Amino acid sequence: MADLDTAGLDTAAFVTGAFAASVLSPGQEAVATWFGSRSRGEGRRQFACVPWHLGPVTGAPLLDGASLTLECLVVAATVVGHQVVVVADLVGAGWLRSQGADLPEHPRCRLR
Repeated sequence: MADLDTAGLDTAAFVTGAFAASVLSPGQEAVATWFGSRSRGEGRRQFACVPWHLGPVTGAPLLDGASLTLECLVVAATVVGHQVVVVADLVGAGWLRSQGADLPEHPRCRLR
C-alpha cells in the first residue's frame, strides 16, 4: 500500500480513486509559490503550511480561499512515457467570492 503522507498526485489518485484541483484566487501568490517550490514536500506534508479542507464529495484536499475547486473520480489511468495520464469524471465543483488565504507566518512555511 502506498504511503499517502509521501505519495505524489498520480499515486494518491490511483490508490484513493479520487483527486481534486483548486484554482487559486488573486492574492494567493504565496500559496502558488509554495506549491511550486520543492520545500513543500510530497503527499499530505505539502498541505502543512496552507489552510485547506476535505472535499465534501471525494475527501480530497481543497485549498481554502480558492476561486474554484474541482473534485474528480478516476475512471482510467495509463503511463505515457514518464507521465501518468488520468481520465476522470467531475463529481463536485465549488466557487468562492472571498479574497483567498495566504501562507501562515510560521518558520516551517518559509521558502528555502
